[in-house]
Order: sequence, then structure tokens, then C-alpha cells
Amino acid sequence: DRTTTTYNKDIIPLEYLNDISLAFLSIRVDLRDAVFAATHGDTEQMRRFHERAAKYLAKVEERSARYQEAIRTDEGKRL
Repeated sequence: DRTTTTYNKDIIPLEYLNDISLAFLSIRVDLRDAVFAATHGDTEQMRRFHERAAKYLAKVEERSARYQEAIRTDEGKRL
């Protein structure tokens, strides 16, 4: 039915964009904290923040790919 199709094709992809946005915010915070730890000589803490940032980056890449697959219009694909 049209409602289900609209939900699956138009609403679900918005969740991917939200996940991407939240992951970027987390990456920013983790990298800030990694720099702070590095300036205070805490290399172990710096490494942990880098690892967390890398996990969030993987999430961004995965969600971006899913969003790209969900785009239905030529205009959307050009963006």
C-alpha cells in the first residue's frame, strides 16, 4: 500500500540522516577529547577516543550507503 511504501522509501531514509548527524557530533567530541588527552600526555585515553571516533565513522559510512540506496529521484542522486 502507498502508506507503507512512503514510510519505507521516504521516512526511513530520514532516520539514516539523523544517525549520520549524531555520529558526526560524536566524532567531533571524541576527536576534541583525544586532542585534550594528547596535550596532557595520556596516550591510552587518546587511543580510546580515536577508536571510538573510528567506530562512529564506520557508522557514518554504513548509513550513508543505505541512504544513497534509498534515493529515488535523479535530483536526489545528483546531490
